[in-house]
Amino acid sequence: MNLEPATPYELGDAGTFINYLHPANVRGQAYLLAHNGTAAATEFQKLLDHRGIVVNFVTGSLAHLQIGRAYAMQGDTEKAKSAYKDFPKRLPHPLERRRSRHPHPEASQS
Repeated sequence: MNLEPATPYELGDAGTFINYLHPANVRGQAYLLAHNGTAAATEFQKLLDHRGIVVNFVTGSLAHLQIGRAYAMQGDTEKAKSAYKDFPKRLPHPLERRRSRHPHPEASQS
């Protein structure tokens, strides 16, 4: 199966949620399912390398988890552990997210 035809267009802006390097994410998932950790890691690294395109879309955070899976599949446990440790750091803490939307009244009284 050839998964590369969309590669020239993956950094483009489709004007919808799909422009967040979605083709690279789908290819990475497919490579994981095909047990090709090296190719999967390459695809997920694209999401990590282009944070300006991914912005805060969920695939950006999940790329840390998925690249960890790809490294584990390759047998590179050190890189896998590092990627797994980065994953929770990339998720917004629910309390911090709530505070940023609803600041405490005391915080503005200084």
